[in-house]
Amino acid sequence: IRLAEVKADAEHRAAAHRRAATRLQAAGAALEAGNIGEACAIYSELANNDDLKAEAQEAAEARFRELTRSLEEAGKSLAAQLPPPPQENADQEQLAQPLAYLQQHVREREVRCAREVLQLKAQNRLVVPITEEHCSQLVLAAQTALPLLERGLGLLASYTAVHARHDAQRRLDPLFKAAIDHEDQHDFAQALADYQKLLAEKAGNSDLLSHFREKVTTLTAVTEALAAIEAASQSGDTTGARTHFAKLQKLLPKVPFATFVRLPVVVQSSQPGAKVTLNGADIGTTPCLAQVVPAARNELLVSLPRFVPARVELTKEPAASLTVRLTLQHDGEGELGAIVDQPVTMHGDGAAYGVDRNGTVFALDLATRAMRWRHETGDTAGFLSTPIAHEQSLITASLDGSVRALDRTSGKVLWQTEGLATESAPSLAYGRLGVATAEGQLVMLDASKGGITQRTKLTARPAGDLLAADGAWILPLQNGTVEARHSTTLSVLWQSKAGEMGQALAIAGNRLAALREDGRVSVHDAATGALIWQRDLAGSAVGHLACDRQSLLVTLDDRLVLLDLRDGQERWQTPRTDAGWLGAARLLGTAIAAPLRDGTVLVYSQSSPSPSYRLDGDKKTVSFGIDEQGRVLVFAGRKVASFRSLP
Repeated sequence: IRLAEVKADAEHRAAAHRRAATRLQAAGAALEAGNIGEACAIYSELANNDDLKAEAQEAAEARFRELTRSLEEAGKSLAAQLPPPPQENADQEQLAQPLAYLQQHVREREVRCAREVLQLKAQNRLVVPITEEHCSQLVLAAQTALPLLERGLGLLASYTAVHARHDAQRRLDPLFKAAIDHEDQHDFAQALADYQKLLAEKAGNSDLLSHFREKVTTLTAVTEALAAIEAASQSGDTTGARTHFAKLQKLLPKVPFATFVRLPVVVQSSQPGAKVTLNGADIGTTPCLAQVVPAARNELLVSLPRFVPARVELTKEPAASLTVRLTLQHDGEGELGAIVDQPVTMHGDGAAYGVDRNGTVFALDLATRAMRWRHETGDTAGFLSTPIAHEQSLITASLDGSVRALDRTSGKVLWQTEGLATESAPSLAYGRLGVATAEGQLVMLDASKGGITQRTKLTARPAGDLLAADGAWILPLQNGTVEARHSTTLSVLWQSKAGEMGQALAIAGNRLAALREDGRVSVHDAATGALIWQRDLAGSAVGHLACDRQSLLVTLDDRLVLLDLRDGQERWQTPRTDAGWLGAARLLGTAIAAPLRDGTVLVYSQSSPSPSYRLDGDKKTVSFGIDEQGRVLVFAGRKVASFRSLP
């Protein structure tokens, strides 16, 4: 038991000494920091413990002896070597030595220690386990050193301030020059920092300081605007970027921001997914964002399979958004001997059949765009109708009076009937060919042999093409009426009032669409002439109507209008481009082709009023052909281009 007690007592003493060592370290740290009261409290606490008293007294004596010696040395040194107050006109060398001396000998620690020793002494709280003699020496050293230290602190502050002013003055010229240089180099952030330094150091007279303040205000706004443009560019806020750009130009109108600030431009293409490069660098696929320097040369290249690569050079003030209208690349092109301005017939046999202005009927190979054969009719009166395919023949009519059938394979004449001059395209139905002659007769021919089987006199001369639908021959007449004749007997089935329906007609199934020159559109039952619906579209009609079994396309002088054939509801309308229409638009399968006077053809889908792309056309004449497989021919001037399909 005794051994255990001895062991426990030893362990207790060891722990106490460890705690004492930690506390002594804390006391030393407090003394080093100038916290005399805290150090005294720790030493006194340890000295009250009989086991630690000697150790605490020894540590306190050593630490306070060192402090006393430091204060005595400071008092002696400062009393002999404190420099005089600095002169404002002293140069840097005259200031350097006194400043270095003060920085070395006037230390905040000694000042704090001396002040706290005297404060504790005055409050009778200077309780520390050192000898009375040592305590008196400490107080005396503090009393001697403190006035000198405080005077030294004041001198240190004065020398530091004068030195700083001299240093600032010395740096003023190069810093001011650097600020101007940075501004000239458009490094506005660094220029702002330079002017802020000049203002903070109060370098210069009042006028110069006012100038610095103005610069700081302006350049702060400039850097904020530049940051806002960068943020807007990254987020695609094209409007916001341009708003801040305008602010920049107003802040510093003489700075050519357009030569180095980048603005965002949204690049779109009429067909999405096109690859876009800016000055040769890939920037993505449409729709995408381009970052452009307005005053620089900015060339976009927009490319998509099946389309002609489009090169666009942006203007010096690029719009926030750019839509590039792509041009469909043809699959092949051929030269023609004469202009083709009538639609062509494509019968699914790999050829297109048409007529040209020279009075030639031709067969064009779709694969090679080369002529399979040509037949010179010699008709020179100015009208030769689009060939009508019947069995193995092609039938055309002319103003010269000849109606002829040609062999589709060779172009040789199979039969020819004279005396049927017409300016209206004939029609084939019910095994017979109907021809409305210029003299005002409706003549029926055997489509296989060419013999005239029937004729009757019309109420007036024809004013348009002959149509066949639902057991009737339908024809606009020059007296302003539309007349329907029985398909077999040629008796009148119905006749509109003069001016009621208009002269532009189109047939789809059992429905007859009519367009007046004033823009009134009406749809009638082809068999009875009964009105199904009508709409007044403000504007002047251009050319023929185009329709299929569901849609009706109307070309007006100022717009295109797509209607539902069944009920007349508008699907969409789109304004005419500045180039103007080159005749009426037409349906090519599910696409809409609108030729323009600038030599291009806009292609629309029936689902959108925005052009999907364009085709190369001609400024004077454009005609089209499409077969059952969707292959398209475009005749433009003396050239023909083929397309395997219209996207």
